[in-house]
Amino acid sequence: MNPETPAPRLLFFANSSRNSTDGRRVREFRQRLRCAPESEVLYRDDHGKLRSIAVLLRRARKLRPALIYIELFAYSGLLGGILAKLCWGSRLGVGNGDEVFSAHWRTGHYVRAVLSVLLERFLRRYADLWVVWSPFYHHWLLKRRVRNVVCAPGAVNLDQIKPVNAAGLRQRLGLGQDVVVGVIGSLQYSRELDMVYGWDLIEALSRLRDLPIKGLIVGDGPGLPRLRDMAREHDVEDRLVFVGRVDHSALNEYYSAMDIGLVTFSDDLDARFTWTAKLPELLACNVFPIVTPVERSRRFLHRCGHLLPFTGLKDRTYPERLAKVVRELVEDPSQLARRLHGREIACGLMSFEVASRHLERGVRRAVAGC
Repeated sequence: MNPETPAPRLLFFANSSRNSTDGRRVREFRQRLRCAPESEVLYRDDHGKLRSIAVLLRRARKLRPALIYIELFAYSGLLGGILAKLCWGSRLGVGNGDEVFSAHWRTGHYVRAVLSVLLERFLRRYADLWVVWSPFYHHWLLKRRVRNVVCAPGAVNLDQIKPVNAAGLRQRLGLGQDVVVGVIGSLQYSRELDMVYGWDLIEALSRLRDLPIKGLIVGDGPGLPRLRDMAREHDVEDRLVFVGRVDHSALNEYYSAMDIGLVTFSDDLDARFTWTAKLPELLACNVFPIVTPVERSRRFLHRCGHLLPFTGLKDRTYPERLAKVVRELVEDPSQLARRLHGREIACGLMSFEVASRHLERGVRRAVAGC
């Protein structure tokens, strides 16, 4: 791109709400893209799924952006972006961190699953830019000869997510001086597997009754009642704190109240396609992460965390092995102290400054028509 050429305009569209991970992600990108300082962000949930298509088309007609970037694979933004490309010639960029077919199929949305596959195959040829979260997804697309693929992993705003003094919060929650093992996330329930995010923490706590350990679960969703039932069944109610949903702007204190954070994925294709935003945030707050190693690129965690294998969709041996790792960390504080390297790794590999540089290369290629 010639320095004398006017900077291209970009129109970002988040297929979710302003406060979602995807909404925050596009805002962070917009602020950092040097090649396109004049850009705008739209959010699907500000207008509704159908009306947002019309809103996107109106803005595209007025702005005539060089590229429309759609974050999250869902029909509202994708349909609007395709129509805008047909009508006004804007380039089309797609940002996605999930394997959409499996996600829809597991929840019983079979028609949606099939349509998502057809749409994805169409976009592999039609889109001018693909931005994915995981190296696995990046290589998967390259093998299918998709052009202009960029890997921009789930990242963290280091100015906002950082360690703070959480002594007051720990006191209010009754955590005291115990080692705190935490989970932060959306508590969705799989009836088929009888599994909720955080189930492994509850079962591990039942195996660690002799140690000064407490569990902290931050999040809300349809699986919360099942987690409470599990806590009663395993007789760990007095060692587990549920705090419900916490706004992202307040998560600093909750991360900082944790000593150990769990990031658990089933070992399936969907897990290999994604890269959770929780991992960089845990590292940025110097929380010791115990992570299922479904993606090779996470092997850097040997410096400040632990990779714990997980087999299949629900590994019934996992909680016992998790309890063993937690026990070792509690009994050997020097191992737990390795978490203090986490922020250094987040700065070097997982900041939005790093992710935005990857995105910028892809945007320049797309706008240039490469």
